[in-house]
Amino acid sequence: MNAHPDFPDRAPVPACPICAGHATPWLIKSAYRLVRCASCGHGYLANPLPRDHVARQYDDDYFFGGGDGYADYTASGDLLRAQGRYHASLIARHAPPGRMIDIGAAAGFVLKGFEDAGWQGIGIEPNATMRVYGRKMLDVNLISGDAESFSAGDPVDLVTMIQVIGHLHDLHAALRNLSFALKPGGLCLVDYWDRTSLPARMLGAGWHEISPPSVVHWFGPDDLAAAFARHGLHQLDSGRPRKIVLGRHVASLLHHKLSESRLLAPIAGLTKLIPPGLRIPYPPLDLKWALFRKEAA
Repeated sequence: MNAHPDFPDRAPVPACPICAGHATPWLIKSAYRLVRCASCGHGYLANPLPRDHVARQYDDDYFFGGGDGYADYTASGDLLRAQGRYHASLIARHAPPGRMIDIGAAAGFVLKGFEDAGWQGIGIEPNATMRVYGRKMLDVNLISGDAESFSAGDPVDLVTMIQVIGHLHDLHAALRNLSFALKPGGLCLVDYWDRTSLPARMLGAGWHEISPPSVVHWFGPDDLAAAFARHGLHQLDSGRPRKIVLGRHVASLLHHKLSESRLLAPIAGLTKLIPPGLRIPYPPLDLKWALFRKEAA
């Protein structure tokens, strides 16, 4: 633990969760202290998290209340299902369909897209409303839990984390659990926001993914690979995904981010001009995916 005079409260800062390196001040956002490892560059939240962090952050307001979450998560269901099929096509380069676990499955749209492509599996989701929706509307198998504590029975061929890894409240517990859930030679697909990207570096605290305490880790390709390697998973492939977002989600997120700025708050109302149903291709400048393989026994 190190104390940083650059932070107002001078509270102790935990060592890097990936390499145990010394952390240095990075950003302050909404009274949250973000630090970056001087050795591997990993960015993470220095503030301690409450025991009920998962329940507090991923309640119904996260999926329907706007802000840093979603104005209506289920409205993007068709796009998310198509995204699942797209990600399944990436896996098809390396392995045929088998059994899988989708961590942070929400309502199961992405999982349903994998099922469209021939996969069978379950989704892990802490939010009860999302689980009920997915079971009733999509007929997907969703169970209660989070990445750090789930137990899904026999090892599987694939684990997916689509825009989830930045939210993990105990990184090593989650990756240890993930590795245990995979068969030897099994795959893990991670879709994540790239801390080292040009938009992230240019926008600083204004980058959309700087959203503590929902997001608590900020990865670049190298520290992400290092984190997985510690648990016997080595990178096999990587790239930039295709992603389409609904106008209502873009408008909600932009309104929230603009409202946080004294300079830009007066134009936040212009986001109402974005058609809610408009399908907007997301420029993949700060979004990446990486595929990891567990070491064979």
